[in-house]
Amino acid sequence: MTSTSLSVYNKHLKLFNFPIFLKAITPLILSCLLFVPKTLAQIPCTHEPNYQAMNQEMMNYFQHSISSQNVRIAIFPFQDQTNSNPDPTLSQGFAVALIDILSKVQRMGVYPSMLTLESSIASGIPSQNYFVESSMAPLAQSLGATHAIIGMFQKTGPTGLRYFIKIIDVKESRLLSPPQEFASEMTDRFLDVMGDTAKSILKTLNSSKIKVPSFEKYLEQNPSYEAFRYYVKGIEKSLLYNPADLAIARAWFEKATAASYTYTTAYMERIRVLMMLALIDRLQGKDISLLVSEAQKLLQMSKTQAFKSGGSSKKNTLDWPISGLRLFLGYEFYVTGVGRFNTGQHEEASSYLSEARRLVPEDALARAFLAKTGGRASEEMMRATNITNCLP
Repeated sequence: MTSTSLSVYNKHLKLFNFPIFLKAITPLILSCLLFVPKTLAQIPCTHEPNYQAMNQEMMNYFQHSISSQNVRIAIFPFQDQTNSNPDPTLSQGFAVALIDILSKVQRMGVYPSMLTLESSIASGIPSQNYFVESSMAPLAQSLGATHAIIGMFQKTGPTGLRYFIKIIDVKESRLLSPPQEFASEMTDRFLDVMGDTAKSILKTLNSSKIKVPSFEKYLEQNPSYEAFRYYVKGIEKSLLYNPADLAIARAWFEKATAASYTYTTAYMERIRVLMMLALIDRLQGKDISLLVSEAQKLLQMSKTQAFKSGGSSKKNTLDWPISGLRLFLGYEFYVTGVGRFNTGQHEEASSYLSEARRLVPEDALARAFLAKTGGRASEEMMRATNITNCLP
């Protein structure tokens, strides 16, 4: 990555219109990553990194990723009130669908699935209380949200669904409207109805600063319901850094893309999992070339739409989640920064490594090299050694 390309990146980052930013930066990512070394020399480490510290750094990043937005929405798993056979995947699926759709809205922040799903689990709140304002509003407030979306659903018949949502003004501790009811199906229509739900949420928020998109455009080619469930199962298993769970998530995302070839979001989540696994291995001095190579191919496939099915000229527009792209960008900045450091260009190295650390704060190696450039050395090394002692 050149100094000019870094300035282009920073220009769009300051504006942070995320869809426009991604459109501008994606060709840069593709062009640069084709030339990124797949591995960097490092002493092998016999100890696993501190996953708890990595997870905390990652969750802090997600929590602060939308802190500058005036409207910040936390969407939590829905309560399952079906009398028998609880369906935790569907419970989380409602939240994941709304997060994926509403994250496309400009001038509004939606917390990523990994943060809201994991926080609901870590809070210890029983699933039967997911539709209780007094339980969920404090959790949303702890994340820094201005609004919370909570829901409850019931299965009706073989494929029918009936569900309700509540929209909470967190600061005022009040509902913005009476509970809203929707009818849906556990079929390929599921995401279409979620698009209608998203529009109703935006209408209720009624903020003149929010630019309401056409969800028909976003939803013109949804994945199948089968692919969506595979995708949610992958999300469930990839909330945290855990090698065993990430391996399972990788398989679920592969099933999702096999079931719907145009499911761009699932491709990007496959990339996220691959790069999470690559970071774990990199922190232990292992070869990550195969993981990075597979992730590169998937990114190129998603961008060129080489995976279109049925000859369709349209692509799924539920795509480019920030969680997947940040790891790719962070790795690219890390490699470039280390290259600059090794050639004595410490000022440029500091710029690239600062971006690597900002995007992927759980990357202890980026922090360690940044400390070597003299930038906040003691703090960077302290946080790096909290993750691993296997540092350059």
